[in-house]
Amino acid sequence: MRAALLMLGPLALNIVFGAIQVEAAEEACPELSNGHYAVWGKGWIEGKSSGDSVPTARLMEERWLSSGLVEGVLIERVGREERRSPYQGRRRASSGCVVTVERHMPWGQEEAEVVVDRDGRPVYSLLRHQSDVLSLRWMSMETGLCKSSSLNGVVLSQQMGLSQQRGEWYPNVVIQREQWNNGAVDGVALSSYHGKSEEASYRGRLTMAPNSCWGSLREVDSKGNRYHYDALIVADRSGADARGYIYLQSDPDDLTVGWLVRE
Repeated sequence: MRAALLMLGPLALNIVFGAIQVEAAEEACPELSNGHYAVWGKGWIEGKSSGDSVPTARLMEERWLSSGLVEGVLIERVGREERRSPYQGRRRASSGCVVTVERHMPWGQEEAEVVVDRDGRPVYSLLRHQSDVLSLRWMSMETGLCKSSSLNGVVLSQQMGLSQQRGEWYPNVVIQREQWNNGAVDGVALSSYHGKSEEASYRGRLTMAPNSCWGSLREVDSKGNRYHYDALIVADRSGADARGYIYLQSDPDDLTVGWLVRE
């Protein structure tokens, strides 16, 4: 093959390699996949005062429809505050195998850029508004199959968040090992809050909303601290087991969104 290519002139080589590049580009941009997705991420957005950035984290369930419309539910932390709402919008294919998603929220319109995999499913997205830096991760999910018992077994996590002290936000890191049994959880957390190491066991319960993959998780640890989360179960197609769950913390002084994986 190498010898044959060497015998070709420059024009013929340009035609050959040009055809290969065009074919590869066509293969890299599949038809967009419709379906349900769990979406979560974090970053910084412009605050109420110009030039003031505040940390943000969000948790979403979004559906892509064959008509090009999108609809979903969003829960978002903006600093110490929280906002939540259903929403609608539209998606459209852009250049470079990127999808643009426009969402109409009660507090304004946002536009996100999404990259898709070889099956046309969204995987990562980015909001690049002026003064906003927010990245998001996507996972395919099934709805109507979510039960707290589908988490039964061991769930592990590694996550990074923020905690507020004296008006400033500082990083924290936490790893967890949880044992789930029909909505009840027993776990242990190893953490570092602004350099202060902690270890604590905890217990809690997940209460699911009717006919939904959303739930409310309440926990209390061995030190008497109480924690509150909105949780979204990511169910697989069988409905027997969950891949895990995503949670967004609602305690004002702690801002964490985490993916907890069922082992």
